[in-house]
Parts: sequence; structure tokens; C-alpha cells
Amino acid sequence: MPDLYQALRRIWHRPAMPLLCVAALALAISASSVIFAAVYAVLLNPLPFADSGRLVSLWSSDLRHGNGS
Repeated sequence: MPDLYQALRRIWHRPAMPLLCVAALALAISASSVIFAAVYAVLLNPLPFADSGRLVSLWSSDLRHGNGS
């Protein structure tokens, strides 16, 4: 119990370090959740079409002008 009292007393007198730790944890947790949400939306979430495995992509290229539009 005296150790807890001493720890709380140190936190009360110098609150910058615990606040910095909480801010760093909050930043890390929010960054990892944003990255997971982006990966889920782009890579893991299936396309909103029925039978999406049969979708194809078509494009044309204009060889006279050298662009692929």
C-alpha cells in the first residue's frame, strides 16, 4: 500500500509523464484502427456485386498517340 501511495503522489506532482504515455497510447491505437479500417475496406471486404468473381476490366489503347486511354 505505501508503494501505491508513493506512485500516486509522484503522478500528482508531475502529471506530464503519465499524460504523455496516455497520449502516445491513444495515438497508436487510433493509427492502428485507421490502418485496419483502410485495409479491410480495400482488401478484405468483398465487392458489393452479385457474383463479383466474374467482373472484368476493359480498356482501349490508342497506339498512334502512345497513350493507354
